Amino acid sequence: LFDKLKAENPKSMRKCRIISGDVSQDDLGLSPEDRLLLQDEVNFIYHSAASTRFDDSVKTAVCFNTRSTKLLLDLAHQCKNLKVFVHLSTAYAFPKEKVLYEKAYKPSVDVHHVLAVINRGREEECEALLGDSPNTYTFSKALAEQLVVEQMDTLPVIITRPSVVCPTFKEPLPGWVNNLQGPMGLLVGAGKGIIRSMYMKSDCHADFVPADGVINGNLVATWNYLTMSKNERILNLTSSSEFNFSWEEIIEMGKDIIYNDVPFNGVVWYPGGSIKKSRFVHN
Repeated sequence: LFDKLKAENPKSMRKCRIISGDVSQDDLGLSPEDRLLLQDEVNFIYHSAASTRFDDSVKTAVCFNTRSTKLLLDLAHQCKNLKVFVHLSTAYAFPKEKVLYEKAYKPSVDVHHVLAVINRGREEECEALLGDSPNTYTFSKALAEQLVVEQMDTLPVIITRPSVVCPTFKEPLPGWVNNLQGPMGLLVGAGKGIIRSMYMKSDCHADFVPADGVINGNLVATWNYLTMSKNERILNLTSSSEFNFSWEEIIEMGKDIIYNDVPFNGVVWYPGGSIKKSRFVHN
């Protein structure tokens, strides 16, 4: 992944220092020495750590995605040289909105109430918080946004909302990915013949953005905040009408690649399957 950078600028890696951390821990898993280092040296914080699972328990999702945001905001207040804090949310944090504008929205339940319930640790009480939210991921990310919005008067914070992040488009190399989350799990599962059916409308818009596009978007958002406008604090990072593909088109493109260009090893069945609009047929 970093071969190009190392070749063009071998000394660049000297600027990097890796420290241990765990956003699920009360102190972010930081040692006292590392915490002091961050407080003294950090200029920019990009908070992208999250659990993207849809089936986490409410308590797990809130600990990873919401409480961690509060702890990082607390740390940001202690950073002496902080210029920008960028919080990576998701374009699906408020799924009931037919049009997602670049503005703040209120979650279905107050974040501070949720955190208080989570701290009490009663599983049944925690699960009841979800209400009619479709999954714990979007629920916890919406709550995290409320925390960030509350700090906009006291911290240089920005919220960016990527849609579905897919492999890189160009940088540092085309097609790079290191996990099977999101659409990659679906495409690999179908390519190996494991997934035979997907229940959804085939003409639904597949709003994918490449990982390098998301990174570049966050860098541009940082530059814009520092040099152009302090008012643009919430930005959607989604695909445009110029790259408007349906799920059916994505599946067909994947089939063509697997059939003709890059067949998978270790397939368990002939790659195929289809999208079903009927739950009865799907099951």
